[in-house]
Amino acid sequence: MQINSWAALLIDQLVQQGVTYYCIAPGSRSTPLALAIAAHPNTKTVIHFDERGVAFHALGFAKASGEPAAVVVTSGTAVGNLLPSIMEASQSFIPILLLTADRPPELRDCGANQTIDQTKIFTPFVRWQTELPCPEPSLSANYLRSTIAQAIFRMRDTPKGPVHINCLFREPLTSEEALIHSLAPSYYGATFRTPYPEVLVEWASLFNRVNKGVIIVGSLPYPFPLKAIYLLSEKLKWPIFPDVTSGLRSQGIQGNVIAYYDLVLKQVDSIKPDAILHLGDRIVSKTVQTWLKNCSSTLHFSVSDHPFRQDPQHRVTHRLACSPSLFCDQIMPYLSNQDSLDWLQRWQQYSQNIETSLQLAQFVTESITEPSITETLNSVPEDWGIFLANSMPIRDADLFLFPKDPIAPIFANRGVSGIDGNIATAIGIAQGLQKPVVALLGDQTTLHDLNSLAQLKKSLYPVIFVIINNKGGGIFSFLPEISEKKCFEAFFAGSHDFSFVKAAELFTIPYYHPLYLSEYLTIFHACLENKKSCMIEVVTQRSENLLLHQSFYEVNRCSLIPLLAR
Repeated sequence: MQINSWAALLIDQLVQQGVTYYCIAPGSRSTPLALAIAAHPNTKTVIHFDERGVAFHALGFAKASGEPAAVVVTSGTAVGNLLPSIMEASQSFIPILLLTADRPPELRDCGANQTIDQTKIFTPFVRWQTELPCPEPSLSANYLRSTIAQAIFRMRDTPKGPVHINCLFREPLTSEEALIHSLAPSYYGATFRTPYPEVLVEWASLFNRVNKGVIIVGSLPYPFPLKAIYLLSEKLKWPIFPDVTSGLRSQGIQGNVIAYYDLVLKQVDSIKPDAILHLGDRIVSKTVQTWLKNCSSTLHFSVSDHPFRQDPQHRVTHRLACSPSLFCDQIMPYLSNQDSLDWLQRWQQYSQNIETSLQLAQFVTESITEPSITETLNSVPEDWGIFLANSMPIRDADLFLFPKDPIAPIFANRGVSGIDGNIATAIGIAQGLQKPVVALLGDQTTLHDLNSLAQLKKSLYPVIFVIINNKGGGIFSFLPEISEKKCFEAFFAGSHDFSFVKAAELFTIPYYHPLYLSEYLTIFHACLENKKSCMIEVVTQRSENLLLHQSFYEVNRCSLIPLLAR
């Protein structure tokens, strides 16, 4: 089989297996793949000059759509540039297919241009990997079909994640033969884990003896069925602490969900439950992690749909690898009604007092603050999406974003929590959702991925970028190292004096720079209504933001003193 037929059959097998979205960085050695993708009638493509940006776009698309995306690059450093996104996809359980083009074996280890050893380059971070040999007549089409079927199964099976196919091509990179366009694919059936009845009986008997329990809901894939979690909480009368990436925040505060649990725990961390049920994956709140570490004698249950630990404090006593929703549904018949109403109401009262103190202390001002910018996300409609960049944006959202009514689904890159590729991810999420997106970014995150703004030119769905520019890494102001004034600004904060107005001009993006909160609100809501991509840059002061957070903690402490004295 010659090169054109080989590439055409490869892409057709992928399309028949459901991989139709291709993110391509132009290159020479990947020519056979690019031509096959372009010729196939059922492919959609995104072309971007930066491999890192194109891979993060694929990550965002797969995260929002639930469907895999393919990344196609040439050989050499192009492959190395994929690593950050693959680390994130692996830790976040996002299905991405890597198609990397490569030189033939005879050009390895001999000084040939743009040639490195690409085999197993992503070993710790992919679910499966293989290398396809250079196309030649003796190669079987069935071998290619079987290989693609295995790749797709390993990418989609639990635990989901990236797979890597390294494709060797010799020159010439095109041929004149008649193309083999199609071959019936080989399919793997879907599988899922379900808990054994005896495990459910054991866990239920423990739950039935607990009056003071807490349900922590960590990151969950979108979309995720949440009803069973609410029903379990109602049955047990256990409060729910919903991480900002759990999906529960977007539903509005309902049921036994406790808002502002992080701010409560900063003041009442001495109050320990008898049991903790952690559903889903990682959580943003460092306060909760510290609290969990101190709950040394507490029963700690963990349920996630994969075998990997979600237990940085090493406090989990009981684990299950299955869907949290399935678990909640299947354990219900074994539970008795709990007499935990006083415990639940106690947490609800804590949260209500925090909310009241925030309303009095926070938003009655004309100054633009980072928490007040976060609070405006409560008005993003359900037919949008929200992307939260790492560092301060997602931490402020975890602290303050508790909408009363349903809002847009919330996304973030919390697998490895990097600031790279966040712009590309947000644009990919918009394409995966097929909805517009509001992306809340910090200045260093924006600088890190500035060239991905070029993707907006061909994006079918707009993205509003709200950039909080505090002239450096604001999150480092919260660390003890700030006392070392001599080196803090240069070595931690990464201070700069950049503005993004020229960047918006370079990429022809409408730009706004409000100076007051009322002006920002007017611009923000107008942009939501217009549904056009734009950039809103808000300048804040790191030192003022630190003092503001410290004042919140003090106000909240005072608001809880009467309750703690009971």
